[in-house]
Formats: sequence, structure tokens, C-alpha cells
Amino acid sequence: MKKDSDALCWLRFELEGEWHQLELFAEYHATLETFLESQAQEHSSRHRKLNQERMQQLRKEMEAAGETEVGPAFDSFFPTSEEQLSGNQEQLLDHFGTILRRSFLVAVYSWAEARLNRYCRLLETWCNLPIPLEKVKRPPDRTIGRAMKYLVEEAKVHFPESDEWERLVVYKGIRNRVVHDEGLLPSRK
Repeated sequence: MKKDSDALCWLRFELEGEWHQLELFAEYHATLETFLESQAQEHSSRHRKLNQERMQQLRKEMEAAGETEVGPAFDSFFPTSEEQLSGNQEQLLDHFGTILRRSFLVAVYSWAEARLNRYCRLLETWCNLPIPLEKVKRPPDRTIGRAMKYLVEEAKVHFPESDEWERLVVYKGIRNRVVHDEGLLPSRK
């Protein structure tokens, strides 16, 4: 029984360390969002400068060709600063941000799932449990559901239902959509 108690104390210590890693993920997410915002601003500035350069070049060419009617109508062909990130450029920036955010979600979820599986295997070894995690058949895949079932039924760990657990289950569904269907929802019939 001492070994079981030691295992649970060690597991509690390990889980507290995992909270620190989750805090690092939160910091990384904030950095990611700051990066995406700075990229959008940089792109807007670069696009605005290119537009101004193109407009000046076109004015010079028109004046060199003897066209003197270069006025407000000419300027209307070039978007204003509010219109800078329209069309394809905005779509590209959104797509880039979406890719990074999806990658972040998949990475964090995979990390959490791997940690749960790791703790199941450690408890199996430390507590000399008769059934290994890999023998748990329902659910039939290597998911957080299987890990939770193992912790509750085999390791006899009190695993209360919680908002955090429910969120993790929702994230699993989102992660599966991202990985298998590029984040698209199934069509409704």
C-alpha cells in the first residue's frame, strides 16, 4: 500500500508541474496572437507603401505621355488605407493565422492526451495494475476517454466530472475536425 501512496504523491507532484507547462502554453498563445497582429500591421504598411509607389509611377508615366488630366478620378483607382487589407491579401493573412491557431490547438491537445496516457502507464507500473492501458477496449481508440476510463476503472483514481474535462472533450472534437477535415463542420442534411 505504501507504493500506491507513493505513486499517487508522485503523480500529484507531476501534475502540478504540468500546470506550469499549461501556463507556458498560454503565454505562447498570447505571443502567437501578438505575432499575427504585428504581421497584419506590417503587411498593411508594406501594401500601402507599394500602392503609393505604384500610384506615383503611374502618374509619372501618364504625365510623360502628355496626359494632364490626372486628378481625383485617378486616385479612386487605388484603395484607401482602410481598404488595404481587402481581397486576396486579407484572405492570405487569415489563412496563415488559421493554420497557426489550428496547429497550436492540435499541439496542446496532443500534449494533454499524451500526458494522460503517460500517467496511466506510470500508475500501471507503480501500482502493479493487472490490465495495461492498451488492453482497454472501450472507447476503441487512443483517446482521452480511454485514459479516463483506465484511471477510474483500473487505477481507481477519483476523477470527478468537471467543466475542464468537458472542455477537453469538446476540444477533442474540434481537434478531430481540424486534423481530419481542415476544421470544416459536416454538412447538415
